Amino acid sequence: MKKTLLTFISIFTFQLSYAQLQLGLIVNEFAERLEVYAFHEDPLFTSEKTYLATGQVTLVVNTGNELKNVTTVNGMWDMNSKATAPIENPTKDYISFGFDKYMKFPISGSKPALLFTVEYTKDTDVHLVKNDDPFVKIPNSLNLNPGNELSMVNLADGVNLLSYNSNYEPCGPSSLPCGFEEHYAEALKQNEAQEQTANQKDGTSIMASDIEKAGRQ
Repeated sequence: MKKTLLTFISIFTFQLSYAQLQLGLIVNEFAERLEVYAFHEDPLFTSEKTYLATGQVTLVVNTGNELKNVTTVNGMWDMNSKATAPIENPTKDYISFGFDKYMKFPISGSKPALLFTVEYTKDTDVHLVKNDDPFVKIPNSLNLNPGNELSMVNLADGVNLLSYNSNYEPCGPSSLPCGFEEHYAEALKQNEAQEQTANQKDGTSIMASDIEKAGRQ
């Protein structure tokens, strides 16, 4: 075992690249779901040889609000802990999602990549926990480890480790992060198309029902 480990270390030279990954949150009101994204803070960065290694995302909601039905898009994400009204921030609950599958995950700085979605109710006030949140400091009153964490391995040029730095900053007058506008506009178009299709089906069903009733008269 020791020989294998030493051989592995001798073959690969790891280059640590800190503070390069960011997380973003989109509240998709049409679908009533939250969408958590990751992207590289360098807009010119792109790699098809990156792999998710570890991750945790913590969302902050008003105490009593519920999130449910996690849908994994990249990786294996699940809701793994909830801190209810800690004394550090008694009007908020902290809901953490953990990552549990090493997998290939191409990432770039120009197109956010979706990690997972989770359902919410429309009256939910929610945001990604910030690095300076009082409950993130360890130790805390509940002896939990909330916070955001994301690490990736980039094999495009040697072995480079990428790590989480911060949450996105709004881009100009938009409340969305830089690079999200095009994606969100496309998502809205898809939502509108789905709504129109649903309305057409409802109209067709109503018309068919009216025809059937008229035939019985």
